[in-house]
Amino acid sequence: MIQANKVVSFDYILKDGEGQILDSSENGLMTYLHGRGALPDILEAELDGKEPGQQVLVTLAPAQAYGDHNPELVQLVGPEMFGEGVMIQAGMVFQNETANGPGFIQVIEVKDKEVTIDGNHPYAGKTLIWDIVVLSVRKADDEEIASGIAINMQSENAGKICATTGEICEGKGDCDDKTDACETHEHHEHHEGSSHEH
Repeated sequence: MIQANKVVSFDYILKDGEGQILDSSENGLMTYLHGRGALPDILEAELDGKEPGQQVLVTLAPAQAYGDHNPELVQLVGPEMFGEGVMIQAGMVFQNETANGPGFIQVIEVKDKEVTIDGNHPYAGKTLIWDIVVLSVRKADDEEIASGIAINMQSENAGKICATTGEICEGKGDCDDKTDACETHEHHEHHEGSSHEH
């Protein structure tokens, strides 16, 4: 069951308010340490108490997710900000440390010696629709609890799970029951008959 200091992996599709897909577990299963602020508070609250195999569908307004887009965080800087030898291109995203913890800088435009950057989170100002199926839940180890970060935040083995237990696996023999098959998990595209209340 999902609770504080459990490492959770889930299959997901993330859409904006217009239904456009922003991200999905095709790029890697989401794995995080529950109760440590890795996800928006309301999303973690919805996941709390869930078991592997359960679905969670949550819509977050910007204020509940990454806030409104702040135009003051869009600035012009020189290329020297990024260090020597770094080829700066529009669309690049860098992580930086802020007074409130890790932040993001996205390059919006590069023109001559001026670089337009945006310090807002890439999803700031967006309504986010999370469509999640919980795949596995395990106890965090001491290192994960101390750091507040789950090891392997995104699995390279997206969609590979033990057929009967739902645990993430890499290949034959990786499941607890050695007769259990490590199968490719097809992502849910629709959920007819779901009993989840929205």
